Amino acid sequence: MDAMESIKQTFFLECEDLLSELEGGLIQLNDGDADPDTINAVFRAVHSIKGGAGAFNLTDLVSFAHTFENVLDDVRSDRLEGTQDVLTLRLQSSDMLNDLVVAARDDTAWDAARADQLLASLKDLSEKDSNGANSSDSPVEEISSEDFGFQPVGLDFDFGEETEESVGSEGYE
Repeated sequence: MDAMESIKQTFFLECEDLLSELEGGLIQLNDGDADPDTINAVFRAVHSIKGGAGAFNLTDLVSFAHTFENVLDDVRSDRLEGTQDVLTLRLQSSDMLNDLVVAARDDTAWDAARADQLLASLKDLSEKDSNGANSSDSPVEEISSEDFGFQPVGLDFDFGEETEESVGSEGYE
């Protein structure tokens, strides 16, 4: 196994821990524990999965995690109330995120229709403020990540073996 594949496998192992933390935090929230530390831990789990997935150019996983993360950020910033409907959607999204991680790890298909439905629900939710008003009713101009030209970037670490000649020819000694 090459070094990059080894790093990718480590990422998937970390995802298992992060998904477990996410689920545990969401269960605590469901049980009435709205502690800011729990809310932040849930956000960080999704944020970390998104960041790692971006390093490996797992665009479907990054896209879903990004939208899910936006809703979690709205809740932790008190722009969105953590109602039972919001919690239910977060639990469903957590399950979908798990499915996307497994699909990326195993190079298998996932339920794209379910993912699209959840993405639409998450996007709709993130467009509402804590009073339930649609943010498009607000006179403030919305700015999306597309306005900045954001695109996840995959990194290609070349861990090929270097010989003395290649190191010396590049001036590294």
